[in-house]
Amino acid sequence: MLYKEVSNNSEDWIKSNHYLDNLVKLIKGTGTMTVTYNFDDTIERLLHKINKDEGRRGYTVVWDPNVQAEKRENIVYHPNGYLPRKLSEFASAQLVFLEDSFEDQLVESFSGHYNALNNYYSSHTCLFLGISLEDRTLKHMLRMNAKKMFWSYALHS
Repeated sequence: MLYKEVSNNSEDWIKSNHYLDNLVKLIKGTGTMTVTYNFDDTIERLLHKINKDEGRRGYTVVWDPNVQAEKRENIVYHPNGYLPRKLSEFASAQLVFLEDSFEDQLVESFSGHYNALNNYYSSHTCLFLGISLEDRTLKHMLRMNAKKMFWSYALHS
């Protein structure tokens, strides 16, 4: 079970993992999108803890690449799926575990499946967690957005 060894108390695991406190401040400070390739709800639980003092949730969870994110703050995007601890928070319909599924994401990007997300990436600062710059899908996406930004700048200069 994914959450078998995880404490229900956010304070406990923040104290036992000192980097989490700084990580959540970084995530909240970006104010835009955090892209996490992890399935769990650690980021959401941390944001909930920091935002509950303000009396609000303060984040939005998405897993659909066609999300319209322009007017939301602290979006947590799970491109490979989402499995929250509480079932009432709605898990994603699909989880990406297999190499073939990762390859499908790359192929789908060629057909425009990720256009809304790529537009967002090319015009906003995003924080990526749980992925290596060696990942082929990420490298493709970053390169595609860099070229898009270059041509956009060149055409408007």
